Amino acid sequence: MKTLVLLVKANSIPPGSHWITINSGEGKGQAVLIQPQPDGSAKVIGGAGGSLNHLKLRGVKSQSQYKEEAASKQADKSAKKKEQTKADKANGVHEAKETARKNIITAKREAERSVIADVGKKAGWSAKDMEFPEADYAHLSEKAFNKVKARHHANLLAKAKDVIQQAREKLVGDASARADAGIGEVPMFSDKPDALSVQDLAPVPKQSGGLGFNADYKGRAEAKGLTDDALAKEAHTFRQAGLAELTDEQRKAAFARGEAADLIKKELAGIKEPAAPNADASLLSAKDALDLVKEGRRLSDIEKQVRAANADVDKSAAEPKAFVIESSSDADLDAKARDAIVGDLRTTQTVAFLSEVGKIAGGNPEETLGSHIGVGAYNSINSLALAVGGEALVDRSVVDVLGIAGAAQVLARRVRNDLSPEEAQHVADGMQDFHVNHYMQTSTAALKQAGKLTEAAKAIELSDEATTGADLALAQELNSRRRAAVGDAQRILGQAMGEMEANAALVMAFKQGKQDSVQVSLGKTNPEQAIKQVRALGLQPEHYHLEKVAGDTFLTVNGDGMDALAKPVDRDSLQQIRRNLSIIQGDQDEDNWLPMGVANRPDMVMDVPSGVAPQLAKPFAPGKDLDQSLRDYIGGRAADGDHAADILSDVQSADFFNKVGSGRSDEYRDALGKVAPLKGADGKQQRAEALAETFDKYADDYVGKLGGGRSTLNKQQFKVDQKSVDALHRALAETPEGTAAYKQIGELEHKDQSALREFFHRNVAKESPDAAKLRGDLAKHTAAEPEKQTSDMFGDSVDNPEHKDWRATRDDMASKLESGSLTWSKYVGAMGGNAKAYESVQDMIRSKVASKFVEAHNKLNPSAPMKLGTAVIRNNLDHLGAVDPEASAARMAKEKELIDGLRNRTGGKYAAGSVSDKISAEKEQQAAFEQSQMGFFSSEDAPSANAGSEPAALGSDERHTLGHAAERQIAGMMGVVGQNFKAGQPTKLWNVSMSGKYAPQQRAIKLISANKRVALAAGAGSGKTNMMLGAHAQLSGEGKVKRSIMMVPSIVQGQFNGEALRLLEPGKFKTHIQPGASQAERIAAYKDPETHICVMTHQSFRDDMIHMAAVQGGTDEEAVTKSIGSMSVSERKDWAAGVMEKEGIHFDASFVDEAHDTLNRAGKENSGLSNVIEAVGHNTPYHVYASGDPIKNDASEVHSMLQKMDPERYADRAQFMRRYGADTIASKNALKREMARYMFPTSITPDVAVSRKEESVPLSSGQHLALGALSKSLAAARLAQRAGKVNVAAAKAISPGSFEGVPESEHEKVAGALQKSLGILKSSAINRIINCHPDNAKVAHAVEMVKARDGKQGVIFARNRESVEQYKAAMEKLGKKVVTITGSDSAKEKDAKRRLFNPESGAAKADILIASDAGAVGMNLQSGQYLIQHDISQTAKTHSQRNARINRIGQKNGIELIDLVGDHPEEKRSRDRLAKKYALKDMMADPMDGLDDSGIAGAISARRMAAQNGENSL
Repeated sequence: MKTLVLLVKANSIPPGSHWITINSGEGKGQAVLIQPQPDGSAKVIGGAGGSLNHLKLRGVKSQSQYKEEAASKQADKSAKKKEQTKADKANGVHEAKETARKNIITAKREAERSVIADVGKKAGWSAKDMEFPEADYAHLSEKAFNKVKARHHANLLAKAKDVIQQAREKLVGDASARADAGIGEVPMFSDKPDALSVQDLAPVPKQSGGLGFNADYKGRAEAKGLTDDALAKEAHTFRQAGLAELTDEQRKAAFARGEAADLIKKELAGIKEPAAPNADASLLSAKDALDLVKEGRRLSDIEKQVRAANADVDKSAAEPKAFVIESSSDADLDAKARDAIVGDLRTTQTVAFLSEVGKIAGGNPEETLGSHIGVGAYNSINSLALAVGGEALVDRSVVDVLGIAGAAQVLARRVRNDLSPEEAQHVADGMQDFHVNHYMQTSTAALKQAGKLTEAAKAIELSDEATTGADLALAQELNSRRRAAVGDAQRILGQAMGEMEANAALVMAFKQGKQDSVQVSLGKTNPEQAIKQVRALGLQPEHYHLEKVAGDTFLTVNGDGMDALAKPVDRDSLQQIRRNLSIIQGDQDEDNWLPMGVANRPDMVMDVPSGVAPQLAKPFAPGKDLDQSLRDYIGGRAADGDHAADILSDVQSADFFNKVGSGRSDEYRDALGKVAPLKGADGKQQRAEALAETFDKYADDYVGKLGGGRSTLNKQQFKVDQKSVDALHRALAETPEGTAAYKQIGELEHKDQSALREFFHRNVAKESPDAAKLRGDLAKHTAAEPEKQTSDMFGDSVDNPEHKDWRATRDDMASKLESGSLTWSKYVGAMGGNAKAYESVQDMIRSKVASKFVEAHNKLNPSAPMKLGTAVIRNNLDHLGAVDPEASAARMAKEKELIDGLRNRTGGKYAAGSVSDKISAEKEQQAAFEQSQMGFFSSEDAPSANAGSEPAALGSDERHTLGHAAERQIAGMMGVVGQNFKAGQPTKLWNVSMSGKYAPQQRAIKLISANKRVALAAGAGSGKTNMMLGAHAQLSGEGKVKRSIMMVPSIVQGQFNGEALRLLEPGKFKTHIQPGASQAERIAAYKDPETHICVMTHQSFRDDMIHMAAVQGGTDEEAVTKSIGSMSVSERKDWAAGVMEKEGIHFDASFVDEAHDTLNRAGKENSGLSNVIEAVGHNTPYHVYASGDPIKNDASEVHSMLQKMDPERYADRAQFMRRYGADTIASKNALKREMARYMFPTSITPDVAVSRKEESVPLSSGQHLALGALSKSLAAARLAQRAGKVNVAAAKAISPGSFEGVPESEHEKVAGALQKSLGILKSSAINRIINCHPDNAKVAHAVEMVKARDGKQGVIFARNRESVEQYKAAMEKLGKKVVTITGSDSAKEKDAKRRLFNPESGAAKADILIASDAGAVGMNLQSGQYLIQHDISQTAKTHSQRNARINRIGQKNGIELIDLVGDHPEEKRSRDRLAKKYALKDMMADPMDGLDDSGIAGAISARRMAAQNGENSL
């Protein structure tokens, strides 16, 4: 990239520039080169090593002579005027000049009357309407008569301008009207009087100046004690002092002027002025409208000519506020120093900058760029204050009232008061170093930027598109961009000019030493306003003196007053910022650091070998005693956990008979009958499972003989410690239903039963998505059962037809569900009841838990490995029949046969004994027979289930088991370890890291611990949840916090549980994270002292607090809300404390996630949500405000955020806005340093490729037609408004939604209100056509993009629910599986839908997720590989939050972020607004690394270090 360097030759130094010697206060004169300025001041452009370049000077001897010099200038001016008048009279031209001035006024009036007449003719005004009825006012004095006549003329002119404006709007809004008027090509600008331009038809208002904020001097002065009486008294004293200085003749003339004005006012009291005609242009033809626009152009030309003619009459300028320096001109010095200045780049750069400012800002830059200069100047002064004192020591209004030089003197005095001489000198030297380097960089950058903008403005003006446009809307848009470009160039130069001038003023102020007073001119400011200004600054009468000199008001502030204008340096505050920056910048980072209470799982990222339990069983070796040989073999197998049926199958196999030998077959058969009998004591066949207890005894005996502390499967136990707890936690993370699997059937709660059924549907019935949806719909329908009975018109009770319809729908849905899959009811029927069904499902779940537990345990405890055995699930035969359709059908037939065969009737009644019991017994017999016929070959040589890390495959009715003792241990641990798991919501675990790339999480937690109150501006997807949960864990470990309340958006609440399970040490913290919980459940959690973390939605917590307050106060919730809104910050704090105290609620820490939606901001200063959350936050010692995008609109939200951190420090919102509200981007370092007190900005992004695209989409024909119709409706509405009428039809066409649900009788009222906001409505209506029209070009474009990305999951965001539905229909038509999330979804529904798209485990069940902005924050959608934004977000926050759903930690694939932009000027304007808001967002998220090593702070630090090194070397 090339750097633009502007050089000016030495011989091109501006004319009039000359050298002077100034006394800087350092005891010797200093030569500087100065350049005169249009306002009478001068700018330093060279000399003094460039350290004073850009300093503004007044060329007088000393500050004490300032007033005398001003009076002398005024006297000289008066004398010159008298001399000019005398000369004019002598030359005989005085009367001619006076006549010429009067003629200018007369000509202007006549020209205006001509325009009024022409306009009136077109508008249908009569001659009488436009004539002044002189006879009606003939009785008045001449002066009163002329005043009434002038007012009549002004009113007529205003009405004429109004008609012209209506004509302009008619042509702008109606293309057909322009065509009828013969308007074809319209140039951007035209100097020809009879040629219309875009600026004539559709003028763009000039950008307003001003301070950029409301100074509110009156309100602030009153807040500081200024009363009306005190103001009047002080102003009177001021005026009396002024009168005392007048001559007798001057005093009499002043009194006479006042008396004459009072007489005219009294004479006109009660006089009715003539009425002006109505300004109605609604019936104008297009040709007449065009003629009127030309009249407007003529009127504009008249005004320009009058201004030009009077340019030199009564022209005056206020005294500039600048340094008063003792100086002297030195003709010899010019010659001596000119050669030395040749090649001085600093001088040439300064000259170039001032020259460019003159080109862009005009002849008087101070006037054109005034507000921008003020912004830049304050940014500079505030930057030094923050670097030195850690906070804004001087208010913005000090710069505006005292001027740049005065404010610099005030700050320099404060620094010298509060710092040691050595420290103050470091500041002075650092300030000079910074200025010398900074203004070179600043002026170069500003010139480069301004040059680009100026060229851009010229290009817009000269482009073919702009000069030939018949499309007026496009031409107007180009015109607007041109003005914006010029305005931006002025802003950039003005702010740079202000910064450099202030820096130079600060350098000079330090050079001059500590001043005891400062004096400035307030110009023509009247005494009342002057008093309000100085009192608003906090000054009292003893601090200042006001006086009138030569027509100007002069202010002198004494030393005490200067001290009152700058806050003392707070060293504790400064230390706080330095400590915070040290943490933020990573000075306190530790490798492999994790908070106390956070799970550390390094084995998950390492190849850690698992422990393997030794195999106890030995191959069968028949000995002399075959009975004992069999017992030992069976005991070993049973000890290893082998299933009894498998053991039985082996010992009955031909292999075993062969091992025994044919000679001992009978002996072996007898041994089997004794050791493993196939028949029970009743002589009937028995299943292998009946031998399990016998086999366990063999196992005990066998292991007892082995010795060595070994145990059988059923007696094995594990040490209950953090490792075994984590092993169970890992098992439950995969199968959270395990929390219900270890309970007794009679202890199962409703939620447990529901969890078991859901597991059945997913894992046993293998339910399809359609069946799952149908089941869910049936459940919702069943829950919405209407009353069976209702009352008819006579009051009699009758059947409710709605219930009949409801029942029919229910039965139909149930029938479809039953016919399509294995339902729970079918399963229960096959199992012989709910209890047995639940038992079987519990065993299937226990199998998964046992398998995962052993895997984790043996990895964490390789020296104490556990066995994993095999068993059948309870009621396994019924289960087998239920899950196998063919077996089920055969079983049903067999059962019918059994029932018929087993029934014994006695006198027509069933015999004693349960039929189902007899059926079960018959099944047992059948199974026993089948087991007795098991295979001929043993599985003895197959590997044991515990021989390796992978468990053996299971049969359909088998399960893994840990043995009785271990499973009892797990059941006992479940209440603690499993308390936070949610059925159906598995959690993927991994080893958490807070080092390296993730070090910002470590820093955030350490900052919270150190600072107590922190605003986490963590970029979306950076792990704010980890920071919050980790902070609670760390603070708990440090003994600082026991209980925390965490308030989050509804879309995030469900995810929080998974994050807590993933992050926190298992069983250490009890949490309440329950989307959809009732208010009673939530309040119970607040009160429970053992619930360590309560995670609630923002709205739920607000509602709960208001509800509790209403109950306590015996009032309604609306009254409580209103009462809260009227409270001060401290009163709300006390209110919240009282409510919680009465309820027994205590929290040590409060966390607000995605907190940007809880901020007060401009236009929403008293948000109920913000008020409640803020009040609770003020009551907790620790408070964290977390947001991916803390600010989405302006600096007022920064204030709201900081006020939540420190309500006392940030009590004055207006003061904060004066400091940072005018242009937060230009003052970003100062604002960031202020925010460093409480804010931690950071961002962590995934290491994947990110492609960002802006897709331009041409609008459809349907959209073009709709936009044309809208233009006509807008024009009709404007004309109706101008005429004082209401066009209901036009209003309905513009904003149809505003009339929904409104009675017909109210439509005109609604339309009238809408007509007052047509500008806003126009933008909304255009956006509605672009984004929601049925013939939607963006949707069609997105369909093609999705087709091209087949096989990838995608996310689509659309603000409007109507657009969401359009996309849903379009995507489903493509055959995509779609899930939508909107504001109508509950927190629980949002989380369930998210998991369909982005499951923790298993395959996704949705291809496309379409969401409104209800899903734009917090939601984890990393499975998405592209994201499409249908519409243009109104804030950078929303835009970036949308993108961050897939562009976040955990993303493994390259992603595409796509913005759809309609080919329309409104869309382009929206993109421009978004880009500007991104500037603020980027600043807020910008890391603070190196903040102390750059800017003014860096220069001061360098000086301090240099001094220390110098001392050390001595």
